[in-house]
Amino acid sequence: MALRWVPLLLGAITFTSGTAGAQDIVPRIEVGPQVTQLYVPARTVGSVTYQPAVGAICSVKIKGNLVGFDSSFSFTPKTPNESTAFAGGRLTQAFFGIRVGISKGRLHLYAKVRPGFASFGNVILQVTPPPAFSFQLGRLTEPALDAGGIVMITISRRFAVRYDVGDTLIFYEAKVLFPGQPQVPSRATNNLQFASSFLFRF
Repeated sequence: MALRWVPLLLGAITFTSGTAGAQDIVPRIEVGPQVTQLYVPARTVGSVTYQPAVGAICSVKIKGNLVGFDSSFSFTPKTPNESTAFAGGRLTQAFFGIRVGISKGRLHLYAKVRPGFASFGNVILQVTPPPAFSFQLGRLTEPALDAGGIVMITISRRFAVRYDVGDTLIFYEAKVLFPGQPQVPSRATNNLQFASSFLFRF
């Protein structure tokens, strides 16, 4: 009669061991929604103020909690009314790079460097002088680099919150803004950016 309980005992032991082993595994993938705010510097010819953008973030650890791939995508649901030669319309951003840092208990601190792009949906591409004064508007997409820091706090094995702050550099190519006039020289602009995310960890 006692032999009838052997398979049940073995099954229980196997299940318990598997559960304990799963609990010891550190989650490698972190994904979740993100809200971010980009502050575009004011210009002498005008400025554009953007509302917060929404998007998603994904990170994959490649060496414990120290090194990992890090990526994000975001867009502004509300478009500003203003346009300049450097910003205007819906802003779309995407970045993919690496993060490196340290962990202490529930607290994780990282530095990040992520190349990508910033795309503005409605900027001034060209100005036609008087008497036929007009603006040619369109999309402008430029390479960008997101560099800064990350603070992540794990709530549990499956959930965490994350806060980003950094400098988003946008690299504008030279362009002819006024026909027949010299090019507007290329430039790189520094743009302060904050972000907060809720992460699901797997």
